[in-house]
Amino acid sequence: MDKQIKALPPLVLPTANFVNGRAFAGDLFQRKQHAERLTGYLDRLREGAVLAIDAPWGEGKTWFGRNWAAYLQEAGHKVVFIDAFEQDYVEDPFLLIAAEIADGLDDSQGSVRGLREKAASVIKAICAADDASTWIEKKLEDHAKEKASFQDFRNELSAFAAIQPKSIVLFIDELDRCQPTFALKLIERLKHFFDVPNLIVVLLINRDQLHQAIRGMHGPDIDAATYLGKFVSFFVALPKGTHDDFLGSNHVAEYVEHVFNRYDFDDSGGPAIFKAFFSWTAAWFNLSVRDIERAVALYAFAYPVDQHNHLLAYVITLKIGKPDLFRRLQNGGDLNAHREALDNLKPIRTRTTVSQPHRYLALLMEWHEAHINGFPMNGDAFALLLREHNHRSGEPLAWRDLRHDELWDAQRKLFQSLAERIDGTN
Repeated sequence: MDKQIKALPPLVLPTANFVNGRAFAGDLFQRKQHAERLTGYLDRLREGAVLAIDAPWGEGKTWFGRNWAAYLQEAGHKVVFIDAFEQDYVEDPFLLIAAEIADGLDDSQGSVRGLREKAASVIKAICAADDASTWIEKKLEDHAKEKASFQDFRNELSAFAAIQPKSIVLFIDELDRCQPTFALKLIERLKHFFDVPNLIVVLLINRDQLHQAIRGMHGPDIDAATYLGKFVSFFVALPKGTHDDFLGSNHVAEYVEHVFNRYDFDDSGGPAIFKAFFSWTAAWFNLSVRDIERAVALYAFAYPVDQHNHLLAYVITLKIGKPDLFRRLQNGGDLNAHREALDNLKPIRTRTTVSQPHRYLALLMEWHEAHINGFPMNGDAFALLLREHNHRSGEPLAWRDLRHDELWDAQRKLFQSLAERIDGTN
């Protein structure tokens, strides 16, 4: 009788809430400690500062920023949070920042009326839409007036910030995803108009991407780090969960478990096996939070998977973390790709001492070595390793009784077969 399984899991999950009830609820990577440490710096930045939280894409900057913002609000800070990418169509970033600050700090008692009025004067000065000749002439005539309006806005913002018992904190997220012209102009506007005491700006950025935007705008020879440093007071890296002995830390394993729980997988052995092995490979290949989510979505795409879940964990990890290598391995005949994959695994195995992941790495290395040296020479050893893992996991082995030539052919095509499961072609 065919095995009965529950309905297939969804392929796309609803967007998760960044803040669930209270700040840092469900903090799997223990980033509240980082927020507490940064919060302790705020009283020492009362003269104003721009703080950049730097991490690659997919490492959870938005989650951290949203939760830190909620944490600061709970502590009595006035907080404004801007998603710059959502609004990079705005003609000038000053309009976005000024409007969001005024809206975010409005207490419905007129406390920001003066700020709105001064901002309107600045907007009129920097967003003039006359024809070129008239605009230039008017700019020359009104230079002194516009300069005064700029200073009036800063004075008004300074006065408002000065009466706050705790610093105002302005978060700006997704800046590195904006159009380069908009992103750089926004940073410049922050320096020119919003650099006032008791206002702290927190940029959530991928610094490497901003460096590329700077070089794209100002030429490849510009010192992008020095340029960005003119506008940012401090750069702080967002800590990433590490792993001990290459087993996959509790942080990685817990996040994999968290993502799995959002899908409605059945409780049979396959998903549990995949989850256990993927917790290792995700840590070994340094997958980001977003990478882990994408990997589990691929497993849902391939689901149900009756066998080789432990190998599929490795194949999916390569597709997400090493896409170029994955494509070359998928072609089958690229022996240099197998050599490169082997070189990736060797230092991991050298630093892994616990028996079960060590044996798993031996299986993966033997797999690639068999492609390089030929399955007639290495196939038996690979088959024994494979059988041992399947025996311990309880998974059926489809080719247990195949003749040697059939066994070699099945093993040779196994990577391509698993790859097809997650590419939608099988």
